[in-house]
Amino acid sequence: MGSLSQVPQSQLFSIRETPGAGRGVFATKNIARGTEVHVADDLSAHVLFREYRNEVCWQCFSYDRGRKLPIRDPDHGLAFCSEGCQRKWNGRHDRECLQAWRQLEIQVKKSGSNTDEFAGAVRPGPAEIESKWRAAEQTVKQLRGAPQQHRSKKELAGLVAASADAGRFSADVVSFQLNAVLARHMDPGQWPAILALEEDTRPYSSATDLDRHIASYCFLALALPEELARIASAEMLGTVKGREVRNSFGIRSLDDEGCEFFGWGVWPSASYFNHNCDPNTDKERVGRTWVFRAKRDIAAGEEICISYLGKDMGILREERTALLKKTWGFDCICQRCKGDDRSAHSFASPCDKKGGTGTASSKKGKQHDQQYDQQHEPKADPEPNDNTTGEQETAVEPHGREGSTPSSFLEKGIIYFFLRGRVGIDHPEKVSDIARTFMLLRPIPTDAKLGDGPIGDAGNCRLIAIPKKKLPKTGRDRWIAFVEKTNASFDDLKTNFLPANDYDTKTAGVRHSPPAVPLAQGVYALTTTGRESHMAYMITLPNDLGEVQSTIGLKEKGSWILSTRNPQYPAPGNTGLPEGPKYSQEVLDEFRSLRWMGTVPKHLVLNAQFLLVGESSGIQKAMESDEKDKDNDDTHDPIEEMEELEHEDVKRMEHLGKTDSDAIFLDLEAYAKDHPQLQTEF
Repeated sequence: MGSLSQVPQSQLFSIRETPGAGRGVFATKNIARGTEVHVADDLSAHVLFREYRNEVCWQCFSYDRGRKLPIRDPDHGLAFCSEGCQRKWNGRHDRECLQAWRQLEIQVKKSGSNTDEFAGAVRPGPAEIESKWRAAEQTVKQLRGAPQQHRSKKELAGLVAASADAGRFSADVVSFQLNAVLARHMDPGQWPAILALEEDTRPYSSATDLDRHIASYCFLALALPEELARIASAEMLGTVKGREVRNSFGIRSLDDEGCEFFGWGVWPSASYFNHNCDPNTDKERVGRTWVFRAKRDIAAGEEICISYLGKDMGILREERTALLKKTWGFDCICQRCKGDDRSAHSFASPCDKKGGTGTASSKKGKQHDQQYDQQHEPKADPEPNDNTTGEQETAVEPHGREGSTPSSFLEKGIIYFFLRGRVGIDHPEKVSDIARTFMLLRPIPTDAKLGDGPIGDAGNCRLIAIPKKKLPKTGRDRWIAFVEKTNASFDDLKTNFLPANDYDTKTAGVRHSPPAVPLAQGVYALTTTGRESHMAYMITLPNDLGEVQSTIGLKEKGSWILSTRNPQYPAPGNTGLPEGPKYSQEVLDEFRSLRWMGTVPKHLVLNAQFLLVGESSGIQKAMESDEKDKDNDDTHDPIEEMEELEHEDVKRMEHLGKTDSDAIFLDLEAYAKDHPQLQTEF
């Protein structure tokens, strides 16, 4: 750990050692709400993932929903949102820097880039790390110091080529190391601030990850001019990696709650702000800087804390503590975690910080064994059926459909759409007031028809959480969704999903997690075309979609492509859950080596994650007939089957209640007066 002389200085705060919790930022005077506490503009190392190279500005990190940026430099692998950003970037990089990026682009085009990583890999220990780095350093020294320079470069090129052939060359790793080298080259004064950060002695996620960093080191030794190569020593690159893990902040999109994660960076001065689940300070990325602003009045002597979990903290305590433990390695014992807010709803916003220097009253202090709640252990999902008893009314008539069900139909049923406002906002008045959206699926047998009355409680509902404000509309929109509940009864939904929840915090008093607001109800079908899986829907209520429905992305008829994530691979940048799905070995074997495969009903177990991709063409692709059905006159056409199901649903819902809200909540065996009305306008 570095000297406190290297920490940021301010008239508003000081950096102090805290007993058992590392270093923290403490107010030296009273700070009023809204005060700008700190601006971190000391980016010292970062990476923008190669897959985003044409979509994220290299200067200001702006991103426009996957659209390619107007100014691109393919020779150096760079892209900018404006000529102004391009001039700023070029002004900070000399000729040698540009040549380094050119060499990287040539190598990637020659050998490709590999980022594959299997979950559950063992992290290398300090001895293995030191041994491999020392061996690599000796090899590079011998080759670079050889009298025959041409021969040494040829042998170094052979090392890089061998690494690429073995899948150990990663453009993202090289990019991170190269950015760190160039930052030190352009501003040597920043290096002591890196050394002052907390170090992780086991920073590599696997032996493969370590090998990739060493392969990158060999590449830089080959590609960089002498002046830069001297900076890019094994010691320097190992040091940067050791500091990065606990101290980097995610670089995310700004206009969609950060659902696009396209890199991370190390801002040393920002790393001293510790975590609290009820933070008194907000953080916001503005271009290449982080701005910290007081969320409320902060008293002199009080620790200034941020949240590592994004803006919306209305999540279950068990999920929150498990996520903090898994991602940052500490047991949070802040006031909110010591209290009981178990019934808070919704999933955390994507994390902004990859690591930290400590945590408010936690990280290294008293260790509380907060184990993930075992009551979430999933049960095997049954095939869609109707388990309602004879004593309970149900509109579902099993085997009621004449003729054969389309072969492409994997599942059908009733679908409900809900939204939940941000903490403290019961009635969203604009899109930014929304925390996220939900889909509630109530499957019925594929050969069933719908009669009159409520759907009935079969105890087989699935709650799908979409950590976004909107639903995907086009193929550019690719959201990660997850299964929050399975085999849910209506009683469970009425207790643990639909209502609001209030919980106490020490610093901000009572916080209010708002109730679920109904958006729409309709019918759905999960279908397959052989290559892809689709979820098609038709809206029954409301009769006319309003501003809210249209803004969020609902249509009268719509569909998405669904692909389930293979849990044997790590989740894309910080989108993983604390606990993965419990698939049978049979299901895991079906994935083979694929990272994603078309979603089928048996995939949709608790904590399953799937990709939801927009389809702007409507439901046509989702409703394509299977070839073997085309010659069978007894088999229903998929679109006709959906339209018939929609017609039956319209007929039964129109008699359930006086209003759309009445009908939706009565269908779920709840009272509309206890819940928000269906919202069509902001």
